[in-house]
Amino acid sequence: MSERKVLNKYYPPNYDPTKIPKGKRCKNRIFEIRIMAPFNMKCNTCGTIIPKAKKFNSRKENVEDKTYLGLLLFRFYIRCPQCLSEIAFRTDLEHGDYEMEAGAKRCYEATRLAWIAEKDKLEKEALENENNPMAMVENRMKQSKQEMEIMENIEELKERSCQNSNLTADDLLDMIEIPETQNTQIDEETELIKELSEIRNNVVRLRSNSESSKDSNLDEPIQTDTLRSKKKVPSYFQGIMKKRKTDSSINENSTKQSLVEAYSDSD
Repeated sequence: MSERKVLNKYYPPNYDPTKIPKGKRCKNRIFEIRIMAPFNMKCNTCGTIIPKAKKFNSRKENVEDKTYLGLLLFRFYIRCPQCLSEIAFRTDLEHGDYEMEAGAKRCYEATRLAWIAEKDKLEKEALENENNPMAMVENRMKQSKQEMEIMENIEELKERSCQNSNLTADDLLDMIEIPETQNTQIDEETELIKELSEIRNNVVRLRSNSESSKDSNLDEPIQTDTLRSKKKVPSYFQGIMKKRKTDSSINENSTKQSLVEAYSDSD
């Protein structure tokens, strides 16, 4: 029986390694490697969606007709897990991404499209600045203005940090006490406003009561007077309001004056 694990090999005495011909290497050799799907894609034949980071056994080859700054680009071939149709995509070193070539369609990605649109916008602005010197001057003025604003903000922050570094515990307590006094002032003002509003409401109520008493019937003067007397006057109107003369007192005064005048005429 032969050995299961051959450790030594026999080399004949006429063995010459220089006479052995070298094997020819393929220019575009294909390797089988394990790869993950770089983005979400939809198969063109069956319509199944292949999610990102799904693993495949792929074939890798070099892209012969394209390079980026002297760097090689790689193409990968995978198969759809549902219909086994071939899907091909390649590396995109310019954008740091992968580009779909055949067999499937890339799903919508808002972030990627926004990044590409922003990059195209910057390239257009650069071309405009090269062709139009006035636009270039305006952009430089805007940039200088922004730099000045940034420097001013930095200086303000430095000044604040210096002021805060020189503060003591007593200063911090004073800063805390200031808003408390402000709150007390606000509370006092609100109380005053409430008192004034109450006074105004009372005045309006008294006026309405007086108007209603005037419109009432004259047959019951005593009842109205008694009702008025029963109503308590607020404490803050005691020095202002005066008692109103009743109709009976007015009639008595008028009768007295008439008697005096008649007596004087008789004399």
